[in-house]
Amino acid sequence: MVCNRCILVVRQELEKLKIVPEHVGLGEIILGNPPTEKLLSELAKNLGELGFEVLDNSKQKQIEKIRQVPQTIAFEVPDDEFEKFHQVYDLVHMMIIDKAVHPEELRLCELFALKFEYPLGVVKELVGTIKSNIENQNGVEETFKRINAYLKL
Repeated sequence: MVCNRCILVVRQELEKLKIVPEHVGLGEIILGNPPTEKLLSELAKNLGELGFEVLDNSKQKQIEKIRQVPQTIAFEVPDDEFEKFHQVYDLVHMMIIDKAVHPEELRLCELFALKFEYPLGVVKELVGTIKSNIENQNGVEETFKRINAYLKL
């Protein structure tokens, strides 16, 4: 989990399953009374559908190492235009969970756009178009076609 919005989404998923956490923080959930395996499986499935991954302790340690020295992580830009778009699409999808796009989220999209060599001037329009297509339940492939036709990316 990388932001307060992510924490909120995770809390909501826990509440849906009536799992009471002791703590929900960035990248961690601490449970007082361990739920059944069935509930844990359902939680992992629900979180997975929202783009989260339930990690075991070894993965958690690896993430903690990355947090301590984030500049050591290399960001590799995909070669494929669809894959670049798909990453922006997924980012926008996470951003609109609370039905709003916040300035810092838009800035993150701008950083992705620059890395992906999209023109900076089209980022707001790109985000708006993706948001609209998601709300209209258009998939990533259909949205990609529309974006390419409209913005000529």
